[in-house]
Amino acid sequence: MSLNIVIFGAGIPGQFGYDFVQKVRGEGHNVTVFSHKEHVDKHPQNITIEYGDYQSCEKTFDQFLIDNNSEIDFLIFNQSGGVYPFFIRDGYEKPNLQQYQYTLNSQVVIPHLFISKTINKMKDGSKTIFFCNTSGLTLEDRFRMGTDVLVGYVGANAWKVNMMYGYAKARTKNITYCCMAPSIRYHTPEGVERYKNQDFNLLYNWVFSVDDTSNGKIMTCWGDPVIRKLVTGYESQ
Repeated sequence: MSLNIVIFGAGIPGQFGYDFVQKVRGEGHNVTVFSHKEHVDKHPQNITIEYGDYQSCEKTFDQFLIDNNSEIDFLIFNQSGGVYPFFIRDGYEKPNLQQYQYTLNSQVVIPHLFISKTINKMKDGSKTIFFCNTSGLTLEDRFRMGTDVLVGYVGANAWKVNMMYGYAKARTKNITYCCMAPSIRYHTPEGVERYKNQDFNLLYNWVFSVDDTSNGKIMTCWGDPVIRKLVTGYESQ
């Protein structure tokens, strides 16, 4: 059976979002991609959006709803999003409101907007998956990552995770809301090799193993060979 999939953040070849889209399209599924990057493939369902422009995003989503009548089976937020403020020393300078807005829009506001507009396209059994970083959820993991970098990024991700919890607890349909927190080392040759040989297939299979028991959960993959489903919420590893 062909699935209707919407994914945000799939513009970089050799990374999970892009590779996921290529595989599911190859299997005959219907996939719409929203990305702030220029699409490598000129597919008619590849749509470029600007996270910093709320009004433009809203118009694009409204047009998507006009053009697509099908229910959504999988809604995946895989975008990396903004990072401002990156260093804590940025906190001693006048705040850049435009960059703050971009960080919040990309991680929180745009997912919120799209979910609000497409809730009637979701059905019992549909899945909404947020790819996230969990370093902002506990002091232990924040210190592990380093307290002086990626301040805005981990903060916005913590907000995104808590938003997921809210959707999971307050749902009015049996839509599954969950997070996936992988640890893929794209920046090292060893990490790229491992991603190609192991991590991609693990993550791909995990997406399609999500069911209602995953609601409100964070699935973590901290460089371990097995992706582990947590029984209750977040758990540090």
